[in-house]
Amino acid sequence: DLTGLEGQLRAMEAQMSAGELSEALLERYGRVQDQYEMEGGYDYQVDIKRVLSGLGFTTEQWQAPLAHLSGGQKTRVLLGRLLLEKPDLLILDEPTNHLDLAAIEWLEKTLRQWPGALIVVSYDRYFLDKVVGLVWELSAETATTYRGNYSSYVRQRQDAWERDMRLFDSETARMSAEVDFIRKHIA
Repeated sequence: DLTGLEGQLRAMEAQMSAGELSEALLERYGRVQDQYEMEGGYDYQVDIKRVLSGLGFTTEQWQAPLAHLSGGQKTRVLLGRLLLEKPDLLILDEPTNHLDLAAIEWLEKTLRQWPGALIVVSYDRYFLDKVVGLVWELSAETATTYRGNYSSYVRQRQDAWERDMRLFDSETARMSAEVDFIRKHIA
């Protein structure tokens, strides 16, 4: 969309430089320029370069056709595309696959500053520790929410399990005492 708007701007600029300076043309140029600016037209090329560099692409690879890239590189390009689109909700499944350490660190920083909602599915607990602030544990019966990063989730889950075991043990003891009482006084 931005390249289309750029094309419209260049065409109108050519008309104006050729001497066509009508009020309608200037109004249209202003509207298109405002839309171009609001949609990030003056920043998108810098953003593309920042994302490509962050994901480990060299400047020589920036213009390479997708068909010439490896499977891992294609995956990184798709991740970059998602980041550049800036959706309100970003869902990532194992985003650190195919990334080297520098790219992972860049992605961690980028996701910590992500303005929208983010759902990450990952086995990389170090990555999760640096990126997430809320963990959802899903089981067949329930979904449990834990505040904090992955390490905090592990501690909270262990504390909850220990609390549940103490409650189970005390309930078992109470029920056993009641059964004993009933047996003694059944008559």
